[in-house]
Amino acid sequence: MAPPSDDKHDCAWREYAGDLTARLVDLEAKLSVLQRALFGKKSEKGKKMPPVKKPPRSPEAADKERRDRAAARDAAIETVVEPTPVPEADKVCTLCDGTDFRPVGEGKSCDILEYVQPHFRRRRLVRETLACRCGGYVVTAPAPPRWSTKTRYASSFVAYLCLSKCRGALPFYRMEGLSNCVDVPIARSTMNDLFHRAGEKLRRLDAPLFQAIREDFLVLADETSFKLT
Repeated sequence: MAPPSDDKHDCAWREYAGDLTARLVDLEAKLSVLQRALFGKKSEKGKKMPPVKKPPRSPEAADKERRDRAAARDAAIETVVEPTPVPEADKVCTLCDGTDFRPVGEGKSCDILEYVQPHFRRRRLVRETLACRCGGYVVTAPAPPRWSTKTRYASSFVAYLCLSKCRGALPFYRMEGLSNCVDVPIARSTMNDLFHRAGEKLRRLDAPLFQAIREDFLVLADETSFKLT
């Protein structure tokens, strides 16, 4: 015997299923409209943003930019002058076998750029203490100024933390590993505390920074969500 046809089947469950189907179609239509409003058409999904075209530069401007970069690099690099004498074996004239030589100018120079591994240096200031011969007065040299209270880390190290994290996108757990490599372990919790202290010190720069962002023609943002506690 053949099963009863669905067209003849009619009950409360069939009406409920039909109502759910209609509501689902309506929700899908609303979702499609919302997606178009937020993200554009479906055909634009995954479409890459066109690259920003820089205005063409003249050869003179490009050459000036290279010279400015080289000058800024030379000004930032510490220069150590090392006199390099001529070896004694070369102080023999190939024409007359003479050995009496005189200097010619200041010599020829060549530059070699070396990389010095970052390292920590401890500054131990011994503050002088003086006592009057009368025995009633003792004076000690003032303590050095600190960028923040109750910290032994100098502002140069805090600047390195901020620059590495904000400009170099280097997380603290990696910087913690780098500090272990130079045998000066610093906990990431300490780095995080110093970073937030520096943020409080630099809060006065918020207004000019946001103003510069508003005036820029292109703003890139990291929209990664994070939990606030």
